[in-house]
Amino acid sequence: HELQNGNASFLAEVPAGDRVQLTLPDKSSVKLNSESSLSYAYVGGKRIARLEGEGYFQVSKDTRHPFVVQVGSLNIEVLGTCFNVCSYKENDFVETSLIEGSVRLYDSKSPSESIILKPSQKAIYSKNNGKISFHNTDNVKETAWIQNRLVFESEKLGSVFQKIERWYGVHIDLLCPEIANDQISGSFKDEQLPYVMEALKFQYGFNYKIIGNNVTINKPNQSKIK
Repeated sequence: HELQNGNASFLAEVPAGDRVQLTLPDKSSVKLNSESSLSYAYVGGKRIARLEGEGYFQVSKDTRHPFVVQVGSLNIEVLGTCFNVCSYKENDFVETSLIEGSVRLYDSKSPSESIILKPSQKAIYSKNNGKISFHNTDNVKETAWIQNRLVFESEKLGSVFQKIERWYGVHIDLLCPEIANDQISGSFKDEQLPYVMEALKFQYGFNYKIIGNNVTINKPNQSKIK
């Protein structure tokens, strides 16, 4: 595996259902969420990390060698700080949540146009048009996954099922797609898949079967007495 203009000195890939804590060669700490990958190298005097998926970074301070996370054409540059980056392939945006310190965001196409993010702020970068919007955020919520907490806040059930697939390394076959747009809020910590599915079943009234790594969801027979 190679990075542009330099050989990768570090590469990590995390399959669905797993989360991994890493220490990079510069002693920075990274936790990668399920279905994520990270490559790392020194390139042109900078510490370059390329991320796919989601990662929580605690960067070792080195003023001579800035640390840059590249997600597509978005660059997130820091000297030493803690932040979370989420960019899965099925989403058309990159979320960067700053926990402490400061980060500078810029698009590779226009590196002179940079934006500084403050702690407890989230930047949402559109992969489609390159625009960045700002939002105040709750650091506890943004980093819940590193505490093994699966959190949903007014989220569509279809998106929740995608997260469950990634979190537990399973495939979900939704046979009642009419419920996909229903919204849900909830939080699970260190819970097994059957417990989560039972909680959702109780709220939405669907039936499900778990066979190996496959989950089938459907509505009960409508002829039954409600």
